[in-house]
Amino acid sequence: MLFFDECLESDASILKDIALRAFEEDRIKYGAIPPNIDTLEWHISKVRDGMYYKIIRDDKIIGAFKLYEIDKEHFRLGAIFIDPEYHNEGVGSEALEFIEKEYSNIKKWSLDTPYKNFRNQYFYEKHGYVKIGEYKPLENNSMILFEYNKEKKKDIEKVVRKYFKSWIDRDECVLREVFAEEAIYIESYGPVYNGLKEIQKWFRDWNKRGKVIAWDIKNIVVTENTVICEWYFKNEFDGKVDDFNGVSWINFDKFNKIIQLKEFAATIPNYLPYRNKEVYNE
Repeated sequence: MLFFDECLESDASILKDIALRAFEEDRIKYGAIPPNIDTLEWHISKVRDGMYYKIIRDDKIIGAFKLYEIDKEHFRLGAIFIDPEYHNEGVGSEALEFIEKEYSNIKKWSLDTPYKNFRNQYFYEKHGYVKIGEYKPLENNSMILFEYNKEKKKDIEKVVRKYFKSWIDRDECVLREVFAEEAIYIESYGPVYNGLKEIQKWFRDWNKRGKVIAWDIKNIVVTENTVICEWYFKNEFDGKVDDFNGVSWINFDKFNKIIQLKEFAATIPNYLPYRNKEVYNE
């Protein structure tokens, strides 16, 4: 089992030795390692800066990583190194999980890794990092670093699922939780509701005459501020049961509330207009 704790100045010598072993492959391959990481002063200065963590297994330090604050929502993962003796044992994955859990409020992470270090590139990409560029850190060295970013998607899929469920449950209270005051809602057949109050009134009026039997999400795509979902909808309205397929395009504000929702519907069942016919839809 791994533990993570902030480094102490008394750890500096151990950290330096582990870093030298961890970056030996880079030294051989590129003729360079992270500047000054081979000195005690570097490690002591990082301890004093803060957010310098050691990785511990069986009461033994086996690696470390340094975090840097770019701004309140953007952190950089600086030097991360693990003793080669513990490579391929999931240590790096556990370290990333700890970092993202410990700093769950951070929306964006960045880091770099050498261009020939395919193992690292695969590792970071597996954990959601995307290459955004490359650069040469040293003028007198041919080494190139690949720059990676990972941006945390807002937890907006849950908002959509909660909204759909509110129709099944007839729970009007959910509307205030999921919609912005100035939200615009456009139904597939034309009606537009401007603002939360109109959406609430429509919800109440509709549920006096009908009930939603099913609203099932079939496919969903989530980006930074948008959810696009394909769904199946079944309802009873004024005693008549109807169902259809549809798509919702949903935009969110910075507070994770729906600011605009557009619906598009397709009737079911589908049919084949040219089956046993020579003229379209005859």
